[in-house]
Amino acid sequence: MELEPFGYVDADDLQEFYSGELHIDGRIVKCELNFTHTSIDHSELEFISEALLDMASKVEAALDAISDDFDLEDESETARHYLLHHFEHFPDESKLELFGTFELENVDRQAFLSVLELSRVGFYPEEEESFLVFDFQFPARYTNHLMAVIFNQDGYLSAISLEN
Repeated sequence: MELEPFGYVDADDLQEFYSGELHIDGRIVKCELNFTHTSIDHSELEFISEALLDMASKVEAALDAISDDFDLEDESETARHYLLHHFEHFPDESKLELFGTFELENVDRQAFLSVLELSRVGFYPEEEESFLVFDFQFPARYTNHLMAVIFNQDGYLSAISLEN
């Protein structure tokens, strides 16, 4: 089956790893497809194809999940922690470039979300709870730490985690 952006993927003779690029919101985003077995049901490839065609709404759902986590304020386990960690380590010049302020309390949800960039989309079709992973981060010139937004095979949020 032809899977843009990966090229031809043979469900009966899988490679371990496929890579390509997606064009999302005017940016080129790395996209990966990962397998542990050498074959998969053809319907799984159809499912991946449908997800690729609906990528804009999937990215929106991932950003909504980050936004919802940010809104938890002190209860936030990921988004605010990500912001706080970087605010503690960024020089004032970087804070001003990214957020227009030196003060953490002046960074609201919209300012936070507007700085995030989608750096990678990963498909793990054999993983029920981590079928689709979106890696978001502040621009790479500032950090290599990221937030992984993970969806299960049913399209529901599984987790948001911090990675580096």
